[in-house]
Amino acid sequence: LDATHIAPAPLERLNERLDALLTQGNLPDVILCLSGFSHGPDIGHDAVSPLQAVETQVASYLAATRTLSGIPARRLPRLVLVTVAARRTGSETGQTLSGLLQMPLCGLSRVAAHELPDLRPLAIDLDTVSAETALDCICGEIALNDDESDVAYRGGSRLVARIVPVA
Repeated sequence: LDATHIAPAPLERLNERLDALLTQGNLPDVILCLSGFSHGPDIGHDAVSPLQAVETQVASYLAATRTLSGIPARRLPRLVLVTVAARRTGSETGQTLSGLLQMPLCGLSRVAAHELPDLRPLAIDLDTVSAETALDCICGEIALNDDESDVAYRGGSRLVARIVPVA
């Protein structure tokens, strides 16, 4: 886990929850990429701009994707991207996308799902909820281990993309 993108206390709880899932045998092999939980101490100051942070996150995700694409399919861990308020789901009314800078990562995850299906990449977008609720969503989604590649949580409800005919 990249500790620069999530505060130390929630990160510690996330590790504890994932360890519990592993002990129960409910944790598939995953690589978890967290984005949007905090901006870290330097973003917004002179050291690192938000755009530089996004470039770093995109480069990290691409590096993970490239590395995993060289592993035999039967041994691949699942690549899981977690963003916060990066996408519209249709259930938001009057809310802005505070995680707009994370959209390049969401796009990369969608491309990876089509181009490298053996990776089984999963993008989870959370609304701006408490750390504990975010941990519930992340751990629950990882334990579910289904075939969805793009999931959003809004108000604690799990949403997946579907094409529905318009009357």
